[in-house]
Amino acid sequence: KLNLQQELELISYIKDLTKRGLPPTREMIQNFASLIATEPVSDAWVSVSVRVTPGFA
Repeated sequence: KLNLQQELELISYIKDLTKRGLPPTREMIQNFASLIATEPVSDAWVSVSVRVTPGFA
């Protein structure tokens, strides 16, 4: 559901939270991804994306 630019933005968001000592939850990732995708992403999307996208883990 996300294009490359949106995926990079999401990775940056995750890294920023982690640097601040706030590990992102599945819900935080899903909410931010839905915001930048301008449509809801499913919980299943979060699970698959975290597993297959370099930089998410």
